[in-house]
Amino acid sequence: MHAHRSTRRRFLEVSSLSSMALASAEIMRARSALGSVPSSHPDTAVILVWLTSGLSHIDTYDMKPNAPAEYRGDFRPISTNVSGIDICELLPMHARIADRFSLVRSLTHGFGGHDGAHKRVLTGRVPKTPTGFVNDTPGVGSIVSKIRTNARPGTLAFTSGQRSGTNVDAYSQGSAWLGNSYTPFLVLGDPSQENWSIPNLSVLPELQPRLHARWALRARFDRLRREVDQRGLLKSSDRFQQKAFDLLTSEEARKAFDLSLEDPILRDRYGRNPYGQQALLARRLIEAGTSFANVVMEHPGIKSPKNNVVYNWDCHAVNCHVFDDARWRLPLSTRRFRL
Repeated sequence: MHAHRSTRRRFLEVSSLSSMALASAEIMRARSALGSVPSSHPDTAVILVWLTSGLSHIDTYDMKPNAPAEYRGDFRPISTNVSGIDICELLPMHARIADRFSLVRSLTHGFGGHDGAHKRVLTGRVPKTPTGFVNDTPGVGSIVSKIRTNARPGTLAFTSGQRSGTNVDAYSQGSAWLGNSYTPFLVLGDPSQENWSIPNLSVLPELQPRLHARWALRARFDRLRREVDQRGLLKSSDRFQQKAFDLLTSEEARKAFDLSLEDPILRDRYGRNPYGQQALLARRLIEAGTSFANVVMEHPGIKSPKNNVVYNWDCHAVNCHVFDDARWRLPLSTRRFRL
């Protein structure tokens, strides 16, 4: 390492999520070089919960109770299980686990719009342009995917759960010059729906016509395996398609995507809504071998009693009533999450 003086701001920046991309690359490049050398340390994985547009810091973790009312907002702080840390009264269950998380209160990126902020945080680099969501440098998940190209068989290094109709550029998860092979495997739709299944098999166009019928999950994977044996579909697939197919036809993946195998009591604790079931699915994918699972949480899937709320976390005065949105959204996002 190069010896140099570092300012407090620089130290916090390199310790933040925005620099995770670079740090993760070096760590995992070293691990890749070690190959199969036995290690006494457990393997590592990341679940990134991406709250599109971001929540209000001053109404959640930095309440400023002594500020004038027009600055501090409607909510009051409550104590947590860590002395000196107070958070919003709407987050009582979060307050019980303050010893499990760290707050970085001084992170800043200098972008006033969503586009530049997305790219800055997820790549660790200052983007060439503040507009648009297409990365000009790889996102952190794509770096993980590249470094873990030779990860254990039957897994994908990078997955992203998000709503149908979106792509990797919707949230600046693109791989830039690394190429499309290292973009996330998209897990689309709402896993809290009873009829939800793996909707993203588009990586193999030859298989699309067979996927319209609502087969049971086990029957679907068995059918795919038989077709591969008979027609050799994988011969024409590229690296990403091969990896995706390996994931989807592996026994571990079959179990990971099948939420019906989870204890109903645990599913209830996570919450029978998109927030809870997305988080549960991400955990199951990590347990099945995924290295980096991105969870895009937008609408909680629960009808609001009022109309002054917004689809995602872009809750400011132009879009909705900020405090009514928080009263509706925050309890849904935390009330069933327990460690």
